Amino acid sequence: MKSIAIIGSGRMARFLAQRLHTNYRLLAIVARNVAMATSMSRKYKCTASSISDFNINQVDIAIIAVSDDAILPVIKMLGKTSTTIIHTSGTKALVVLESYTFNCGVLWPVVSVNDNAKYGAQFNCSYEGSNTKTKREVLALAKALGAKPFYQSSVQREVSHLAAVMVNNFVNHIYHKANAVLLQHDIKPEIIYQIIRATAENAIVYGAENLQTGPALRKDKTTMQRHLQLIKEYPELCKIYKAISESIMHSSQN
Repeated sequence: MKSIAIIGSGRMARFLAQRLHTNYRLLAIVARNVAMATSMSRKYKCTASSISDFNINQVDIAIIAVSDDAILPVIKMLGKTSTTIIHTSGTKALVVLESYTFNCGVLWPVVSVNDNAKYGAQFNCSYEGSNTKTKREVLALAKALGAKPFYQSSVQREVSHLAAVMVNNFVNHIYHKANAVLLQHDIKPEIIYQIIRATAENAIVYGAENLQTGPALRKDKTTMQRHLQLIKEYPELCKIYKAISESIMHSSQN
């Protein structure tokens, strides 16, 4: 059984530890916040360490699960090694690791990692490796996560991350704003749950480009102006409404 260390103590680090500790020997949780690392390490009966005190050469694989901007500073602190180093960013290229180890890879679960979220029976996971050995190691990690793995280059992964942000983060923000509008008028958000599910399911089955409806597509300016009046207390939401409506109208002309 290969030994691993998880570097980080946030949501991604917790997600990985929970899913990997039964198939790998989890030796250490490593983090700038040693208190958080200690809390995690107790759960998985492993050691806790600060990044500056951690000896990366004691493990087979080190998984860096920190924010994108923190990846390079963390690698610099860890130093050069023959240990396999893997990061979990959807936007950072593999090349950021190559100056520090010959064996490097990327493991990017295509999920919105949240302690309260459910991911279904099998989620997608993008992986990349610097050589045959590392590709095998990252692929094995993806399978141990319970994921459906697929290989991508760094450029492909970055584009995929952009698309994921659009359909997940942006859409979730719209859900949040729609709920707020409903609640302001004493309407239960449950009334839109069915259309949320149906929209997502139909987009997958039939293609979103074939399903667009609504006042913007019809160029129904009367309805659109009425909608804007209803949300006039939310200036940022008005901007979003106008921008998306203009995009829909523009797309319908092409």
